[in-house]
Amino acid sequence: MALQGCYSCVKYLMFAFNFLFWILGCVILGIGIWIKVDPKSLKELAANDDQLKDFFAEFDDKYSYESVGAYVLIAIGSIMMLIGFLGCCGAIKESQCMLATFFVFLTFIFIALLVAGVYIIIVKDQVRQDIAKSLEKTIEKVRNGDDVAKKLMKSIQDKFSCCGAGYGIVDYPVGTDSQCALQNYAQPCATSLYYQLTQNIVIIGGVAIGIATVMLLGMIFSMMLCCAIRETMVV
Repeated sequence: MALQGCYSCVKYLMFAFNFLFWILGCVILGIGIWIKVDPKSLKELAANDDQLKDFFAEFDDKYSYESVGAYVLIAIGSIMMLIGFLGCCGAIKESQCMLATFFVFLTFIFIALLVAGVYIIIVKDQVRQDIAKSLEKTIEKVRNGDDVAKKLMKSIQDKFSCCGAGYGIVDYPVGTDSQCALQNYAQPCATSLYYQLTQNIVIIGGVAIGIATVMLLGMIFSMMLCCAIRETMVV
């Protein structure tokens, strides 16, 4: 029996929602690919400097969350396109099985987003601390007259318009050549590098919140439609 009244309205709302869901999947897929190939990555910035490459290699190996986040968005975007198609078919055909499958898929993705969000929040704070510690070790070598460390700090400070580790020029003891530009004395390198490493996190987080909101609406619509279909079958 076909759905009547307000439930028929829910049916077409469900179809429209899933069509938008499919489009959102396309957008998320595109954002994931864009973040992955973003030319402003640290690797690109250090492309012509072997010392910077070696310094950043530590963070590329230890914190690949931005790259992981891009792959997660690509995977979620692709899955959302598939789920959107499944939801459209389930709504038009009034199939409880397809709608239930749609609901289960949404639940799994929603949980995955929550886990990914918690992981990013935890790692994000740790990144800043580790960057500062690495810079402090390099500055300690500068204090001891290590020429390699001097060249490395100069490369970092010139490339990112910064100075020192976590506090700026004060990280260097009196009498030590900081090689910092005067206008960068108050700009710590830990802050500059942290921003460069995490600049796409805001995009990833915003997309995740948007997806979660849409998924909650999808779960509500799918359950309402399933209940409506069950009621018509009983009648």
